[in-house]
Amino acid sequence: MNRLLIIGNGFDLFHGLPTKFTPDFKNIAESEEQLHYFWEIYQTSEANIWADFENLLAYPDFNSLEEIFEGYQPDYLSDHESDRDSIITQVELNGNLNSSLNKFAYQAECAVEKARSIAPYIDLIKDNDLFVNFNYTHTLEKLYGVQKNRVLHIHGEVGMDNLILGYPEGNFLPERYSYDVRQKGRGPYREVDIRDHI
Repeated sequence: MNRLLIIGNGFDLFHGLPTKFTPDFKNIAESEEQLHYFWEIYQTSEANIWADFENLLAYPDFNSLEEIFEGYQPDYLSDHESDRDSIITQVELNGNLNSSLNKFAYQAECAVEKARSIAPYIDLIKDNDLFVNFNYTHTLEKLYGVQKNRVLHIHGEVGMDNLILGYPEGNFLPERYSYDVRQKGRGPYREVDIRDHI
């Protein structure tokens, strides 16, 4: 009889891997110089946990983004392409978590090499078990000899360039954007549903 086992972050944490949101992922992302504004947009005063962070990705505050990107408006009259594309460069530098996520996953994967299997799991895991794995790491494969074709990595896996971070599809609901019609900083303001422009 085949069993389906679902593995989450607790499994990797129990093996001593550095897979917590805080400090592990957050420290990596904050150390990336280009992400210095990111936490101001996507962090709350609540506990620093993965679910809180990922859910907040679905509710960006474009009013804050406007402040961050102020001064980077493209100069379409310039002969230099960099002047026209400065806003694109700034957007790519702020809030792009791909390199941080890859570094985080790689660091956790390296820790698997030093980790040890745990006796209760050795007895629990059978050769014909199938796994749904929400972790990026190969803890099951490396520590317990689980065949790769028996593990489905839902959020991607280290080394495959397919890591996923984010919120459930259909949950994107950005804050209402208030547009300063006269561009003088005192209104009148018009609210815009930013989803019409994305």
